[in-house]
Amino acid sequence: MNYASNCKLLKPQGFRLFLVPFNLDYKDASAQMVPLKRNGLPEDVAGAILLLASDEAKFITGAYLPVSGGIQML
Repeated sequence: MNYASNCKLLKPQGFRLFLVPFNLDYKDASAQMVPLKRNGLPEDVAGAILLLASDEAKFITGAYLPVSGGIQML
């Protein structure tokens, strides 16, 4: 069985990851629902983590930063 991960929480102690059964046929259909028309990659999440860990984010506190390809806009 294949699993998809859904990271819900990132904090200094680590992140909470939920694994759910994943139908590979659903993969392409779900990508078409996202405004960027692709599924997220680990590099997408890594970019957000690097931003928040950098000096550029030294004044960001308690922010909600969705890394979702724009699905929340719909």
